[in-house]
Amino acid sequence: MPTADPQTDDPPCLQRIWCRLVPDDTGRPSLNMNTHWRSRDLYKAWFMNVYALTEIQRIIAERIARKINQPVKVGRYVDISDSLHIYGSYFGEVVGEVEKMRQSTFAERAWESTHPAFEMMTAEAREKLAKDPDCFAKPAKDEA
Repeated sequence: MPTADPQTDDPPCLQRIWCRLVPDDTGRPSLNMNTHWRSRDLYKAWFMNVYALTEIQRIIAERIARKINQPVKVGRYVDISDSLHIYGSYFGEVVGEVEKMRQSTFAERAWESTHPAFEMMTAEAREKLAKDPDCFAKPAKDEA
């Protein structure tokens, strides 16, 4: 709410979330979700942003299902970024990641959110955030 929000030179990156409950091919309710971002760090923010928003989508679908007393499928997620970028200060890190992608198949580098390694990383992130909600906004000790 521009009239109520504090004035800032750095407006929030996430601008809006749009959800719509629509029937899927079988007539079952499906929750679709779009997010629109002003600005986004591809290398260090995009992945966890998408994970978090799709988790919110899943939670919303579960709550709607309880209210309407029928299953609600998690539908499509559309992510729109006006400025998706990689900061020059970590181009060196990115080069190695791009090379790994070039040398692997999609199946080798894509994980379901139930993959044990992904679950481990998520648990570690939750633990860090519980101790310090701003931990990912601060430079790592070896970067400082």
